Amino acid sequence: MTTKRHNSSAWEEHYENYLTEKLAIVGLLEDWVHENIQAYPYEAVEYFLKKYAREDELSRIIVVQQLAIDCLATCFGQMGKLDARLLEQAKNVPLSEAPEEKEPHPEE
Repeated sequence: MTTKRHNSSAWEEHYENYLTEKLAIVGLLEDWVHENIQAYPYEAVEYFLKKYAREDELSRIIVVQQLAIDCLATCFGQMGKLDARLLEQAKNVPLSEAPEEKEPHPEE
C-alpha cells in the first residue's frame, strides 16, 4: 500500500509570499524606528494583520510579536517604542459584523 503524496507547491508559494510581505513590513517598521520615515506604517501593518491573523486580539498579538522579533537585530535598544505601537494596534481588534445580542428583559 502506498500513501498519497500531496503537492506542497501551493503551500510553499503561500509561505514565500508571507515571508516576502513580512520582510517588507519589517523594513517599514525599522525605517520608522530609525526615523527614516516619519509616519508609523499603520495601514501596511493593518493590511498584514488582516491577511495573516484572525480577528481576535491574541492572534493579532502573536503576529505583531513575530514582526517585533524580526526587528530586534536592527532596533535593539529602541524596541520599547516599536513594541508599544504594535501592541496598541494589535489590541485595536476590528469589530465583527455580527448583530449585537440584546440583554433579556426581566419578566413582570
